[in-house]
Amino acid sequence: MVATRIGDSPVPVNLRPCRRWPAALLLLLAGLFGAPALAADVFTVRVEAAGEGVNAEDARAKALQAAHLTAWQALARRLVVDEDLPGVPVLTLPEVQALLAGLEVVTETPKKSRYTGILAFRFNPDPVRTLLAARGLRFTETPSRAVVVLPVLGEGAAAQLWQEFNPWRLAWANRWGNDGLVPLVVPLGELEDLAAADAPEALAGDAAALADLAARYGTGDTLVAQALVAGDPTAGGATLTVRATGYGAVASQPFTLTLTQEAGEAEGAFFARAAAAVAARLEADWKRANAFYYGTQSSLPVSVVIGALQDWLLVQQVLKSSPLVTGFKVLNLSRSAASIVVEHRGTVDQLALWLAQHDLLLRQGVAGWGLRVGAAGGGVDRKPLGTQ
Repeated sequence: MVATRIGDSPVPVNLRPCRRWPAALLLLLAGLFGAPALAADVFTVRVEAAGEGVNAEDARAKALQAAHLTAWQALARRLVVDEDLPGVPVLTLPEVQALLAGLEVVTETPKKSRYTGILAFRFNPDPVRTLLAARGLRFTETPSRAVVVLPVLGEGAAAQLWQEFNPWRLAWANRWGNDGLVPLVVPLGELEDLAAADAPEALAGDAAALADLAARYGTGDTLVAQALVAGDPTAGGATLTVRATGYGAVASQPFTLTLTQEAGEAEGAFFARAAAAVAARLEADWKRANAFYYGTQSSLPVSVVIGALQDWLLVQQVLKSSPLVTGFKVLNLSRSAASIVVEHRGTVDQLALWLAQHDLLLRQGVAGWGLRVGAAGGGVDRKPLGTQ
């Protein structure tokens, strides 16, 4: 059994194929992992709080004060591109409190002179945006669709993916719950997963196999993370090279990371550090590709193809929910088409990527920009809006 953490609670998950789990249960578990949906509210941050004092009340006050400052730093790391992080201001406790819309105690353990807990800080988006913009920092609040991670260990005939004791797969399965802009999910290893894609297909980037597997978890994006080990990580001093290739709308450029095992570092910790490095790189690439200066805004005339009323309702719903769209105006509307002007932040490419994750395809044609339902990438659940 492997404890795969969902949110903040360790939940035992058997990585072995199991014929007894029905598809409905798998979809429920996938939902708990965050696979079908985009990342949760990006302005809500969970942090661990701890403090000691002369009594329980003093310990709690110190823990809460430190947690406020930690939450602000965590939010800044989530939103701001890595290159601009040195420009993030160091705030005082009153300054952080002024940015908050709410605070929730998830769990807490007050004792005689010590306090521990997990707190959820909900920041007010507008003042945060204003603060970052005033500093001239590039940031994004655009979450990606979930990415299914396929941790392949080795190469050629010896490559492992679904094997029970694949330490690379275990490292990914044991990662903490997603709290960034790029939610990552590791397939459960059920029989349908094994049938959808094997190690050779993953390494070859088999489009059909990867799309099949991603669709099982409610998305259209996959990341094949191939780990090559030199040396013996159980003895120490090993080197791990990871070749990561993404497929789908969230896909970044392929990248390679090489890590050396530290003195006294256990095999599990070594692989876990490598998984964390890959996740951090994917997050950094996503932020860099979607970051913008908050003050910039553009207008884009768009022709919308309407095949059914549901299409037009979906277009309006997605545009209203996008952090990139500040507003849109309808110029003409008929049963088959609409002419609109979209006011947006960032570049048109960034807007197109957001729309693609919500099953809308924005493309430039001879007559200008067009928008229609049915973006490539699949995996988006288009429920009839009238039934929602």
